[in-house]
Amino acid sequence: MYLTTFLNQLYLAGFPCCAIEVFTAVFTTMWVTAPTERISGRGRPRLGLLTAALSAGLTYRSVVAYSVPPVHSARRHPRPTLLPSSPDDGGGTGGYGYLSHLDYLQLDIPYYPPDYHSSFALPFYVDILGCGIDPRKARNVEQMIDGGEGKGEGECDGTFWANCGASQFHLPDSNGGAAQVLPGSVGLLYESLGPLMERLGALDSVTVDFEWAAGTDVHTGRKHVRLVDPYGNIFYCRETAPNTSPCTFADHPVLTADSEKHSAAFPRLTGRFGSTADCLGISYVEVRCPRGQAENIANFYRVAMGAAAAAVEDPEGGAVAVVAVGDVGDDGRPAQSLLFREDDAEAPVYDGHHVALYVGDCQEDFDNVFRNCEQAGIVWVNRRFSDNAKDIGGARRWKQFRFKNIINLATGEVIMELEHVIKSVEHIGFPGYRTDTTVEAVEDIVAEKISDLS
Repeated sequence: MYLTTFLNQLYLAGFPCCAIEVFTAVFTTMWVTAPTERISGRGRPRLGLLTAALSAGLTYRSVVAYSVPPVHSARRHPRPTLLPSSPDDGGGTGGYGYLSHLDYLQLDIPYYPPDYHSSFALPFYVDILGCGIDPRKARNVEQMIDGGEGKGEGECDGTFWANCGASQFHLPDSNGGAAQVLPGSVGLLYESLGPLMERLGALDSVTVDFEWAAGTDVHTGRKHVRLVDPYGNIFYCRETAPNTSPCTFADHPVLTADSEKHSAAFPRLTGRFGSTADCLGISYVEVRCPRGQAENIANFYRVAMGAAAAAVEDPEGGAVAVVAVGDVGDDGRPAQSLLFREDDAEAPVYDGHHVALYVGDCQEDFDNVFRNCEQAGIVWVNRRFSDNAKDIGGARRWKQFRFKNIINLATGEVIMELEHVIKSVEHIGFPGYRTDTTVEAVEDIVAEKISDLS
């Protein structure tokens, strides 16, 4: 913090940027070589990150990180204090803190009537995309098959979790309302696209109305399969790069026919949906943003979230704000990313879809991000959910908080809306080191269901 203040004062006093860069580079080297306290095999990210060739398969020139943590001022909006990069760099990034993991994307969708062949969620997310059914929501899936009987009773809340590696899709029933549509796309990773192509080639047995096409990324040469669901949500499926994986966290549990207990507790589900889970995870979530706002969005995440982020040139025109999530490799490629692509089209009315992310590697990191958002005046409570985190006490109690507005930190102007659930690594659902709790929860659910059937 003292170093940050010192560097800021040098910059504001008019010292040449080159001199400050030299000082920062020396400090960066010292930080990188110093030991770090690690949690579940993770430590603070290296300073001097390169943000290039990110999850979406985009190929952009590297950008330079100046490694200056944000300074939290007493003003309503945090002052953006990351030193600007030269025009030749393509943008600056921050390497002090990071977003640890992209946990889930939530989309409300209608998934009744009862016949699951004519229902949308199960055939599309399980049969086609190759996600797995989370055992913790298996009773809800049975309700989907039974036409909603018992919905709202006990633990049955009408929500379906489609798991893919360490990430999820949360898919609540829209209760007769319109489906939520992400104005962008979702990137999914697979070890091989072969099984997905085989499933798409056998669509005679699954009556789902959606579009798909195989193609090749123009700028990278990577093969992909593009799917558009009946409501307009777009998914790009790609194979993982050699010797890489979506993230380093433990996978969420899925129902499987290979488990005798799963088969005994949920025979209809394991017999019908227990063998196709091959989606490895969410690589990125991309949304459209107003033209000319990519740099402001990148700056928002650098300062408020402490994330590595940059606005980079879009080969198709304009710019893309790239926000790194998770581990960042030596080549500058993060495990996951949020992408904000500039677009001239009028943005649709925000319909409530949202993302959930874990931040940092300790409670202190979470507290700092909350205070940043509190200073910016963007902490928000969604009355639809029970987590009433309006202050630091509430955020610590629920181990998460929400915000909806992405703002221009210099003016306070709202750039766009996208609800974020920001979670602490102390949250019970964190896949980094809470897997023992998850396993126990799944075992309890399965045992209770077997008891009910006996």
